[in-house]
Amino acid sequence: MNKEIKELAQLNIYMNPTIEEAIEKSGMNIEDRQDAMQSEILKNILSKCRIDIEKTRKDLVKPYNDIVKQINAKAKILIEPVERSEKLLNKKQIAYNEAIEEEKRKQQAEMDKLAIENDWQEEAEVEKMTIAQEANIQKVQRWVNYNKKIIKVDWELLPKQYRNIKDMEITPKQKEIKNSLKIWIDIPWLIFEE
Repeated sequence: MNKEIKELAQLNIYMNPTIEEAIEKSGMNIEDRQDAMQSEILKNILSKCRIDIEKTRKDLVKPYNDIVKQINAKAKILIEPVERSEKLLNKKQIAYNEAIEEEKRKQQAEMDKLAIENDWQEEAEVEKMTIAQEANIQKVQRWVNYNKKIIKVDWELLPKQYRNIKDMEITPKQKEIKNSLKIWIDIPWLIFEE
């Protein structure tokens, strides 16, 4: 007999004829003193049964509660450095991408300046696109997991309302994304992988 069944069997003792009869008779009408006394006896039987069931339940689950607490405490100790490391890398990726973006802006501004000085706007536009493509290649590609499917996020188009400033993580609000997807709103900053 496995442990679960054995422990459940300890609760089965409360499924007995005395309790079943008290439950059945609880629908009685109280019309005189004898009925009132009988109802008090039934109520006492049911009350004692309820208290005993609750005590037995607590005794049966206590060892498991202790185990759950220990497992949760150990998992928390293990998760904390992992989360700190994730956030640290996240911040570094964001800082790196911002530095790349700043360098791209500087190069494109320089290209605009040269285009005005030398009157070659078309060539400058092509060069600016090349600068943007090079910057995108250098950036850390950041992804999100949505409904067990990896989605690439265009972080330049991601609205600020979806960013979690507190820990410098750029995390889309999953509920709002799901609502938008349900009503088929085009979300320009999400790129679904085929």
